[in-house]
Order: sequence, then structure tokens, then C-alpha cells
Amino acid sequence: MTPSNCYKEILFEEEGILEPIAQDEEKVIRFTPQDLGEHEFSCGMKMQKGTYTVVEKTKKSLSLFQRFWITSIFTVPLVILMIGMSTGGISHQVMRWGTFLATTPIMLVAGVPYIRSAWASFKKHNSNMDTLVALGNPSGLFL
Repeated sequence: MTPSNCYKEILFEEEGILEPIAQDEEKVIRFTPQDLGEHEFSCGMKMQKGTYTVVEKTKKSLSLFQRFWITSIFTVPLVILMIGMSTGGISHQVMRWGTFLATTPIMLVAGVPYIRSAWASFKKHNSNMDTLVALGNPSGLFL
């Protein structure tokens, strides 16, 4: 917030914070709000008012790097199953269940961003490439 000449302070009355602000200064004021919802702030003279919204902190999702390593770990059994199937060391039934069990965590970990994006698009009656990926991958897993 950049102040004009009519006020030199910013007031967060509910939080009990009154901070001075110099002319043409941008200032970061850090505090932890106690209640969720919309709250007011104003200049020190209470002539200029504004609002801010406090929402719940969301869970941090896995980063792309973390997803890569988790899916890489589950890829190792798939490679072993493919080698065993091609050399005749693993039966078709073991191969079928083994690939299903090793691929399912990969689909869940790597596919969640696509599924979330596809669901958000579906709710807006719109589709995009994520919708195609979210529909195609599980169908390939189960067929």
C-alpha cells in the first residue's frame, strides 16, 4: 500500500497493529490473523479503508521432483517384470497382477495433477488436454 499525503500510518484495528508508512514507500507488514474471513484495514485516520481475506492454509502437494523419484522407484519392479516375462521366467498371470500393482501407485502419484485439472475443467463444462490424459491413462491401466 502506497500512502498519499493525507495519512502516514496503516491500521489493522482487529489485530492491534498501527504501522507508520513513509511517502511513496511500499511496506510488508507480517502478522498472523486469528480468525478466518474478511477483515478491514485503514489509514491511521480511518479515512481510506480496504479489506483482506484470511483463508485456511492448504496442504503442500508433492513437487515435480518428488513425483519423479517416487514413480522411478515403482518403475524398477515393472522393468524386472518385463525382463522376466520376455525371458520366460515369469508367468503371464504374475506379469498381469505384478504390472497392475506396480503401475497403480505410479498412476496415483504422477496422475493426480492431471486428474485435478480435468475435474476443474469438467466443473466449468470445458475440456482440455489434461482431460484427455486423465481419461486415457486409467482406461489403459484397466484394459
